[in-house]
Amino acid sequence: DKTTRLLGFRPKYSALDAAAEAVNALLDERRLVARTV
Repeated sequence: DKTTRLLGFRPKYSALDAAAEAVNALLDERRLVARTV
């Protein structure tokens, strides 16, 4: 049941997941820059 639910909700939250990943990437880049500087 859990697997089917996850697969069913995946399309709806795919955009949100992508946005979250982008935000995390930006935060990681800022951290790396802060470390290097």
